[in-house]
Amino acid sequence: MKKIILTALLICLTFTACDSESEIKFENSLTTKNEESQNLENLYNELIVFSAKDAACSGKLDFIAIGKKPCGGPEKYIPYSLRIDTTEFLKKVNFYNSKQSEFNEKWNITSTCEVVTRPIDVACVNGKATLLYENDRSAEKQDLEKLYNEIIVLSESNKSCSGEWNFIAIGAKACGGPEKYIPYSLKINTSDFFAKVNIYNAKQMEFDEKWKINSTCDIIPRPKSVECVDGKPTLIYN
Repeated sequence: MKKIILTALLICLTFTACDSESEIKFENSLTTKNEESQNLENLYNELIVFSAKDAACSGKLDFIAIGKKPCGGPEKYIPYSLRIDTTEFLKKVNFYNSKQSEFNEKWNITSTCEVVTRPIDVACVNGKATLLYENDRSAEKQDLEKLYNEIIVLSESNKSCSGEWNFIAIGAKACGGPEKYIPYSLKINTSDFFAKVNIYNAKQMEFDEKWKINSTCDIIPRPKSVECVDGKPTLIYN
């Protein structure tokens, strides 16, 4: 009877020590390099599936470093939903990182030593959790500025301050309302002009939401007309 109890206890301890199939596979010290590499890949895939388990691209998101380069630092960063069991997820990430470190040391793995860029945030973009980087934000901001400058040039295609002018709201504050008003000549191609303004407004709203841009919430006064002042179309306010 004692022998049966001891055997049952050993079996119990064996299975509680390993809380996933992937962990059990690593217990075999006779596995080949290819087998261990495949085990690591399987575990990584489990993490990716787990990172979005029971959660659409909504709610709060975060990101975490994963993997261990032989010369130091993480291999990459991955996003994950805060709606999952984060305690279990982080435990699995730590296990994966430790096993990859052991794999690198055991098989003398080498890699490039450039530093992996750390994201500044993570957001839902086109229905997918996406890591956000400073370089991407700067590039998107430059694209917005370029489109705005095109609109200003188009609005003043009538070089002289003559003829009829009107004004239009442009931009979209994060808390609502336009950023400003600009004058435009009625001698220009207004259809093309309005189309560009609408595109700019939509893209700026996407930019603010994606990058969590905040702004002051004061209301921009609406002009009452546009007049030619010192040879320049000028917004007139009450």
